[in-house]
Amino acid sequence: MVLIDRDDATAAQASDMGFLVVKGDADIDDGVLRSARIDTASALFVTTADEHRNLTLMAHTLNPKLSIVVTGADDLLGQMLRRAGASEVVIAERLLADAMLGRLAARPTSA
Repeated sequence: MVLIDRDDATAAQASDMGFLVVKGDADIDDGVLRSARIDTASALFVTTADEHRNLTLMAHTLNPKLSIVVTGADDLLGQMLRRAGASEVVIAERLLADAMLGRLAARPTSA
């Protein structure tokens, strides 16, 4: 696993934990993705907002077979991210709503 981050402190912490780290902004520099060997990767998890779809599109262009999982704010953005090459889009608000409903459904009903 390779971690890509533009923040010095986060990159240093991940490196101290034993992760291979490529420091840079993958959203604007495809050289960062190349350094992370995205061309040979099997999956990419984008855990930061990719609202402009740059990272997803660049990664998909460099490796069309790559499975890309991203977070999206809503269904409209999710559709755009899929067109940019995302394999899966996780809508955080939907996950939270489902979890909240699940908790309500699991509560015992009182007589």
